[in-house]
Amino acid sequence: MKGTGNFQLYFLGILPPKDLQDEVTDIKKDFSNRFKAKHALKSPPHITLYMPFKWEEKQFNGLSDSLQLFTENRSSFSVGLNGFEAFPPRVIFIQIENSEQLNKLHSELLDWLSKKLGIYDQREWGRPYSPHLTVAHKDLKRGNFIIAWEEYKDKAFVNSFLVESFVLLHHLNGKWEPCQEFFFGNK
Repeated sequence: MKGTGNFQLYFLGILPPKDLQDEVTDIKKDFSNRFKAKHALKSPPHITLYMPFKWEEKQFNGLSDSLQLFTENRSSFSVGLNGFEAFPPRVIFIQIENSEQLNKLHSELLDWLSKKLGIYDQREWGRPYSPHLTVAHKDLKRGNFIIAWEEYKDKAFVNSFLVESFVLLHHLNGKWEPCQEFFFGNK
């Protein structure tokens, strides 16, 4: 969105239910305490739908209204979590099981954001969608990555949850905070 006003940083993601968020946050805290990787604690556990983007503050209602319109004819679906995976040498995450519904939601959201709101980032379009729940990244040093990955690579983590909405997260005071939730119209 072009303009001269006050721009804010946002991203779109799916938040698991509170109990699952707490469980994943405990894992993030383990990475922070034992492996000195605290950056992942700056956001709630989430599956990213669209990477951070800037939006003019005075145009927030237009963004909100458009995202609400996007969700009106969406239906809920289940997402499975199964084990840990990594993007060496810094990222460890909980693996999301392949979901046709999640992939479709992501693809249609990219198209909507581009056509309806002018939000377009070549990086989003130029790579395959790899949904995951990050537990450590950026500040996980290579040496600690090797130690942590050796411990977590075979660790069990199996869960699932119903996706009934997605959230707009706002970057405030160095952290990502949920600012608005968009519920699917046809649960």
